Amino acid sequence: MKGLVTVPFREAHSDLFEPHPDWCSSWKGNLNMLEILGKMAQACVILHDGRILFIGAYCEVAPGVCEVSLFPSTWIDKYPKSYVKEVKYWINSLKAKYRRLQCWGEDTDRSYLWLQRLGFTLEGKLRYYTVEGDMLIWGMEGDGRSD
Repeated sequence: MKGLVTVPFREAHSDLFEPHPDWCSSWKGNLNMLEILGKMAQACVILHDGRILFIGAYCEVAPGVCEVSLFPSTWIDKYPKSYVKEVKYWINSLKAKYRRLQCWGEDTDRSYLWLQRLGFTLEGKLRYYTVEGDMLIWGMEGDGRSD
C-alpha cells in the first residue's frame, strides 16, 4: 500500500498503532470510544505507505459543536508534511458541517506545536485533569450552522 490512504478505524488498528510518546499517553483509554465511532464511520485511520500516521475520531457534543480526538503516531516525525496536509483536509471536512470544533491536548510542547499548525487556538487549561498532569482545551470556528 503506497502513498496516503484513509480507512475507517477497526479494532485491529490498535495493535498496529505506535502512539507518539510526546502526545498520546492517554490514547489507550479511548479504545472503546474509537471502536464505537469507527462502526458509525466517525473514526478514521490515515496510513502512509502502510504505516498508521494518525487516528482521528469525532462526535457531536452539542448542537453544531464537534469534539475531535487526534492521535498521531511516531511516524509524524518522519512525514510531518503529509500529517499536517491530511489532518487539515479531514478537519476541513468537519468544519464544513459544524460551527465549532474542539479538542483536548496534553500540556506538552509537541501538543502545542501540532495543534497550532492544524489551526486550533488554545482556549484554556484544566489543572491536574489527568494523573499525568494538566489537559488543554483547544478550539476553532467552523463554517457549518447548527440546526
